[in-house]
Amino acid sequence: MQYIIRHNLSSIQKILEINKLFQELKRMNYFRLLTFLFRFSFINQNKSRYLYHTKLLTNEPEQSKHNNTYL
Repeated sequence: MQYIIRHNLSSIQKILEINKLFQELKRMNYFRLLTFLFRFSFINQNKSRYLYHTKLLTNEPEQSKHNNTYL
């Protein structure tokens, strides 16, 4: 019984902490938060696009230096 009460108390504390975090986010300027998230996602998109293109470039057959045949 004590374990259940303790467990419920800890989960209630966690919920309260999460609620506090959300209230702090509400106090923040929503516009700033959204622009930050947008920038972050945009940077990640560009990074993955860049990595994809470099992978495509590196997967092309290499040309031999001695003659014009492909390896």
